[in-house]
Amino acid sequence: MTYSINAKTMDDIKSQYIALRKEYLNATGTGKRNGIFRELSKLTEQYPDIIDEANAEWEVIEKQILEEEKEKATVVRDRLEPILPFLSFAYISKEYFGKSGSWMSQRLNGLIVNGQVTRFSDNEVTKLQEVLHDIGHKLLDINLTITE
Repeated sequence: MTYSINAKTMDDIKSQYIALRKEYLNATGTGKRNGIFRELSKLTEQYPDIIDEANAEWEVIEKQILEEEKEKATVVRDRLEPILPFLSFAYISKEYFGKSGSWMSQRLNGLIVNGQVTRFSDNEVTKLQEVLHDIGHKLLDINLTITE
């Protein structure tokens, strides 16, 4: 995919640069990210002074985007808050997801990894819901009555 630079004014250049930065932040796949990076580099080479100003604006926008993403990412943790002390999420991560405890922690806490806020995918949320139901059933099935 090619990203063309069709900028006429200083504001157009800034807007295009910021739009490309947003697109890069959300891009998946190396090819797409590389294409966007090339266009960002072209803009930087052609308009260094304008891009310096755009970068200052971008830092504010990026911080806001990351905060919004972090809020979205921590919704699962907020809903699990009442039961967090009772469960080993490192165990759940390893046994049910085949992942490390840090993988679970990153998603529960919306940590930034490789410049992006980590969060559960829709499939992972569904699986976590099933895991919690499974654990709940196991707890309900426990019988501590001793009979002689």
